[in-house]
Amino acid sequence: MKYYLSLGSNSGDRKAFLIKAIDLLAKSGKIEKLSQIFESEPYGVKRQRSFLNAACIIKSNLRPFRLLRKIKEIELFLGRRRSFRWGPREIDIDILDWNGGCINSTILSVPHKEMNMRNFVLTTLQNIDPNYKNRTGESIKKLIEKCPDNSRVSLFKDQW
Repeated sequence: MKYYLSLGSNSGDRKAFLIKAIDLLAKSGKIEKLSQIFESEPYGVKRQRSFLNAACIIKSNLRPFRLLRKIKEIELFLGRRRSFRWGPREIDIDILDWNGGCINSTILSVPHKEMNMRNFVLTTLQNIDPNYKNRTGESIKKLIEKCPDNSRVSLFKDQW
């Protein structure tokens, strides 16, 4: 199965957390494409450090809920602590979409319910797949144009 994942960090050594997360994700499948690293303003709660964000395409034999379990294990292993909504985090990994059906449960929604509302998500997604289209056929370019989030997102100077 093909998955689109979003990664973010704004605590500690942000880039190191992204690198470690990618390395650990690679144990659950093949990383087919990795975006550049972007720096973005925090979403929601603004009075915190900026985020480093990336996205990847991973091919994995894991079904969505099993991949979600692996993702949560990686987040815990890397020191993620639950704080408040939109608060600081060592690492955050979200399943954005996959090449299967829609999922709507209390613990997982795919496509991600809020991905079209977040500039940093759409920017990194466009970076790994400029031809991406959502379930209704809208192009990533159109999704970015329609995105209500106008937070600053820029290429991070220190890439992989």
